[in-house]
Amino acid sequence: MRLRRLRFRSSFPLLAHALVPVIAVTLILAAAVACQTTPRDGEGRSSAMANRDGRDEEPTPDVVSLWVGMGEDTDGNGLVDSIPVTVYLFADPQRHPIPLHAEGTLVFRLSDNEGTQVRQWVIDDTIFHAAAGTIRGLPGYQLTLDLLATGGDDLGTDAVALVAQFTPRGRTEPKRSRPVLVRLRRL
Repeated sequence: MRLRRLRFRSSFPLLAHALVPVIAVTLILAAAVACQTTPRDGEGRSSAMANRDGRDEEPTPDVVSLWVGMGEDTDGNGLVDSIPVTVYLFADPQRHPIPLHAEGTLVFRLSDNEGTQVRQWVIDDTIFHAAAGTIRGLPGYQLTLDLLATGGDDLGTDAVALVAQFTPRGRTEPKRSRPVLVRLRRL
């Protein structure tokens, strides 16, 4: 009869793999609790929202985040003519880490590689409110920019820069996103 040698393997890797999800969930819960904890002034108002006069003030978007999806060729000519976009508006990221919905004017501009504007879309209130929703779990705006409705899809270039500009209601200074490269020709 032959005896087998038993080997004892370290149980640390097994223990580490079991602890990773527990640690991840703990960190997520701690972050969620920290985000919901807001310092209050003496009258129970959020100190971040109370202005000098003591009135509560809505946060105003300071940052415009633009996400561009894969363009679509709806007329079959090999050129992108429909551009899906998502816009998130953020107030001061230190005080308000979650995007918000706000009143104002939204404008999209396409520029060629020399910086010349080739298209512009001014989003009116009706479309702006219809575009508002919860996108990927966050408040934002989702639209599709149609090149055919604004003069055609042949812009004489393979790629353009798209910028979103938001002007909050009651303000004159617009907030702009960083330019995003949009490919116009199908590869």
